[in-house]
Amino acid sequence: MTTMTEQNEFAEAVRSLLAAHYENVTARNAVSDTELGFSEEVWNALGEMNVQGLVFPEEFGGLEASVEDLAAVLAEVGRVLAPEPLLDAVFIPGFLVERLGTDEQKTRILNPLSTGELKLALAHEEYGSRWPGIRTAATVAGGKLTGKKFPVAAGPSADLLVVSAKQENGSLGLYLVDAKADGVTSVSYPTNDERRGAEITFDGAAAELLGTGADVDEALADMYVYAQILQSAETVGSLREGLKITVAYIKQREQFGKPLSVHQTLQHRASDLHVLNELTANIVVAGVESLAKGEFDTKLASQVKLQLGRAGTQAAEQYVQMHGGIGIT
Repeated sequence: MTTMTEQNEFAEAVRSLLAAHYENVTARNAVSDTELGFSEEVWNALGEMNVQGLVFPEEFGGLEASVEDLAAVLAEVGRVLAPEPLLDAVFIPGFLVERLGTDEQKTRILNPLSTGELKLALAHEEYGSRWPGIRTAATVAGGKLTGKKFPVAAGPSADLLVVSAKQENGSLGLYLVDAKADGVTSVSYPTNDERRGAEITFDGAAAELLGTGADVDEALADMYVYAQILQSAETVGSLREGLKITVAYIKQREQFGKPLSVHQTLQHRASDLHVLNELTANIVVAGVESLAKGEFDTKLASQVKLQLGRAGTQAAEQYVQMHGGIGIT
């Protein structure tokens, strides 16, 4: 995509698709409460649009669009809280495959990934460690991987796992492991955002080295920045939609024969929330633009994450209160 018009048209197409399936919370919850946690129908429809291949090179089946295009699509995902794990099952592990994989691996993986036929998951974190200082105890010897990974976002639906482990020379490597292979045991659980995660144990599972095994630490550090900023882009969509729903509510909810929206206090509060959301969106835009330039600025990513955390908490609390504190006792 080369123009803002094309970007907007593609995002609008994604919005229409998601709105048709997730028109309200009830429809969304009916899907997220299933064992899979998302809709295969929606996933396949996104694949037909090549959403999963949005930023991957054309030679590997993608659209070779910009990261700004991806951020616009993720905002639509956040708008309806769509449970489809685009970041965790496609773009985060796909980033590592594109960065480190051989041409043969990229052809084999990115082509079906771009159409939605293949789902990935990154198995990097382990018990007792957390980002960004992950300590990896998993090891590979003789092409067999042994260790335990937790949490693995989108692990239950993955066909192929990208797993971090110590190479035989002691350096960190990334390995491709068939999620259904012998020696792989997965325990699924619902996450706080009603998606799915897994605890995955590897007991001598066959593992294929991703790429040459070099530059893994740098790729993981850049991936972390990439993930933080794009997750924030998704959250911006949620913030904006939350305000839209709240304003609609105070316009139709009446007390003493008048809508709540006639009260200046609520008008000012809604205005303040709009300003908060747009200021937050602007710092996310700065983060996305830095990615588009090929920069992976850890400080900027942390600033984006901090602002989203603060603004998201404040906005969510206000949305609930402006709905009359429903559910709060």
